Amino acid sequence: GFTLVAGGEIGSGLAGSTWADRLDRALGARPEKATAARVGIEVAATLGNRVDEREWAAACALLKIPVPSVALERLARERLVVDDDRPGGLGWRFAHAAIREALIAAALGQGRTRMLNRACARALAAGGKGQRGLNERIGRHLHAAGDHAQALTWLLVAARRRLLRDEVREAAAVIDVAREARRAGSLDADPRGSTVDVLGAIVQLRGGGHGGLRALDQAVASARAAGHDAAVTEGLVARADAWRRVGNVDAA
Repeated sequence: GFTLVAGGEIGSGLAGSTWADRLDRALGARPEKATAARVGIEVAATLGNRVDEREWAAACALLKIPVPSVALERLARERLVVDDDRPGGLGWRFAHAAIREALIAAALGQGRTRMLNRACARALAAGGKGQRGLNERIGRHLHAAGDHAQALTWLLVAARRRLLRDEVREAAAVIDVAREARRAGSLDADPRGSTVDVLGAIVQLRGGGHGGLRALDQAVASARAAGHDAAVTEGLVARADAWRRVGNVDAA
């Protein structure tokens, strides 16, 4: 490490390059040299700041590389990673979010991002059944992998489950990613594209946003005009539920 002079500040660019240099030394390879050890640690970074060793091993296996245990030990000696200290933790975590960000940036610069995210999505889909938030994680990985149509299916399920738990703010974040996937995949004509708008309006309505009911009616009308019956039904059910929540049973 190093000591910063009193009152000194480190810009984000300098901090990022500092972490990248430390990672390069610990891994014995710069980003352009795609060693199995380096790619394996990038897999871990792609999975998240906290790494479940079972998920990590599954994703590495899909890429036909071994889990880089020796590289992980070197990172631990350099205090770049630490044990997951949560109760029931099943792995380890990066010591600072910027370390993970440096790895992700390096993978992006070398064109490995889609490959890494696709492997993570496949590993989670195969082994994470029943895990809370699983659909959202898979959807985000697929979107990052460029598999936007597949991502949309998982993200819509995730948004609905967030709404069922009254996690409106979290549902809104998922819908934002779903909109990105729809745009990136040119999926406006897809029936799921209408569902994105309907769920977005439901989030607005449930969050108390101004004009939520009007937005829902517009989304339903657009879905009806496009012949997307499933989205229409989902919107009408949500409208009835909105009236029920305020005690207007007759309107529901």
